[in-house]
Amino acid sequence: MFDFALRDSSFSDREKSLAWWASMRYWFKEKGYILYEYDKDQDGRPTSEFEGMTQFPYAYPVAGPSTNHTSKPPFMSIFHVRTIFAQDLQGRHVVIKPIPNGSEEYKILRFLLENFDWSDSARFSCVIPVLDLLRYEEQWFAIMPRWGENHTAPWYATCSQVLDAIRCYLRGLTFLHEHRIFHRDLDSQNLYVNHFCCIQCLYDNPARHEFRKQGLAKYAIADFNLSIMFDANTNPRDCRLSWKEAYGIYDQPYEVNYAQLDFNPFAYDVAALGIHFCHKFRHLSAEIPLLAPLLGGMITYDVGQRFTASEALAFLDENQQFLTEEQFSASPSMKSDHPDALALSWRDYNMWASLSPQQIARWGRYRETKPNIFMRYVVNWLCCRRWGWALVLHTRQIFRYASSLASRLFGQPSQKLRND
Repeated sequence: MFDFALRDSSFSDREKSLAWWASMRYWFKEKGYILYEYDKDQDGRPTSEFEGMTQFPYAYPVAGPSTNHTSKPPFMSIFHVRTIFAQDLQGRHVVIKPIPNGSEEYKILRFLLENFDWSDSARFSCVIPVLDLLRYEEQWFAIMPRWGENHTAPWYATCSQVLDAIRCYLRGLTFLHEHRIFHRDLDSQNLYVNHFCCIQCLYDNPARHEFRKQGLAKYAIADFNLSIMFDANTNPRDCRLSWKEAYGIYDQPYEVNYAQLDFNPFAYDVAALGIHFCHKFRHLSAEIPLLAPLLGGMITYDVGQRFTASEALAFLDENQQFLTEEQFSASPSMKSDHPDALALSWRDYNMWASLSPQQIARWGRYRETKPNIFMRYVVNWLCCRRWGWALVLHTRQIFRYASSLASRLFGQPSQKLRND
């Protein structure tokens, strides 16, 4: 059995995990998968070259210039405790992940495997597909295609390519929310692209530029180890979870940072993806003006006015008509060219400063609401300290209890926390 208590941060845990995977090599070979070979530095490499035609949903394994591989071979991978790379009998690259039997992650992956056809790229839902689930004792192994990380590298050649990536991730989140799946961990490490190489040539790989140029690049959401799949009848707008369930991403939405007692998980996902987009693309609002209302509508403090995933996707599709061909084909600037974007957080950066009066008139209603002065300076100061966060939380609990008591005494309805 795989030990799910092992951690990447511990070298001894990594050694134990690698030894366990090595002991499973023959078992996986019988199932049709050849594990990568790992050296003393825990770097893995495929055992054979893939020479066939790449078919979706498998990613394009195209290495960068040979000068990047003087010390490490192409497609080298860094070992992680809970996943391992392998190749199938056709040489195609896959990732194998152990899944606890009966877990929420298993339920989600089983649902994705049994209910959808992942072979049609034109109808792709922008979620990393599940190729197979293999039973081993009291756990499962999920087999998924190996895709590439760091979707912004190399940096995009055109603004149109930036919008393609944003649209794919919004489509993936819309798909998940339509099926009542709360991802909870939408950050860079879980956002993928269908091309991989290795870390040496990640920032210098002409192939990824070419895939984007030809419209072959696809982007997808992955990793459901922190996710929850709610009942199909759950209303996404009414769903609530306790504050204790707000973990996963480091840079969290406003409502979680201010010690709210509960939160809407689907709105949380939208804000989390919006925050990621802000980190990567907020400096482009002068070049792609619709980013200001799109991202503003995703991260706004007013959760009731926040876009749903489907609304954000629809907004993007409907408002690209206001961009010119010159804007689509323009080369997007890099964040390093914008000192203010480097100096200010997503909470403080003004994406609207460069928009024209006409654009503000068209999209101004989507401008993000920010917390009031008391929340920004008093509550935020308190919540940055452990004792202060506890104080704000307990104060909210007292007020909620008092409100509930008053409603029972005077017959007024109170808001009920739902832990669906």
